[in-house]
Amino acid sequence: MKYFPFFMDVSGKHGLIVGGGQVAYQKLRAMLSYDITMTVIGENICDQIKKTTKEHPEKIEWKEQQFASTDLKQADVVFAATSNEMLNHLIAEECKKMHLLVNVVDQQEECNFIMPAILHTEELQIAISSGGTSPAAVGYLKRFLEMKIPDGFDRLVRQLGDCRGYVKEMVPDQKVRKRVFDWLLILGIQNKCSISDKLIKEVVAQMSQEE
Repeated sequence: MKYFPFFMDVSGKHGLIVGGGQVAYQKLRAMLSYDITMTVIGENICDQIKKTTKEHPEKIEWKEQQFASTDLKQADVVFAATSNEMLNHLIAEECKKMHLLVNVVDQQEECNFIMPAILHTEELQIAISSGGTSPAAVGYLKRFLEMKIPDGFDRLVRQLGDCRGYVKEMVPDQKVRKRVFDWLLILGIQNKCSISDKLIKEVVAQMSQEE
């Protein structure tokens, strides 16, 4: 199965994790960086989930109880992370009837979305997936990319974002703008991941003349 990769704004959304063990905890940790509230439901909630809830009471709640289909009413995205494959299957079927996003642990055929490996920096998110074929290969690529990102790259990304308005105003042609940003990126990397206002103006002037 081919999955289309896209980034979705989850601000104000509500997530539900069914299961209270280590797998459920891993899913919870993966969601903590995002502006989404989470509920964890399970008959046995592990200490890590309880501790994480205490650290983020505004974002997480847990309920030590059996799952019921009514628990899905407030959910936008659901993780079925129990050790019971039949229960996970039933959760997935119910979610699909309700047109909810559902991820089922270790049962890819039950999912309508999967979780990629995510490499976070301050300004970047890099998602890597093999479609479930080889988690080992995905882990290798994540570690490889972590080592390849230059020191200070987040600063350069911010500077490129800050000058977008100026470049768009000064360079109306989209193709020329692309060349401007390509050159600023290259020169910025060469200059210890930093670009000055002077350099930006010089590159804009030069590219505009070549137009």
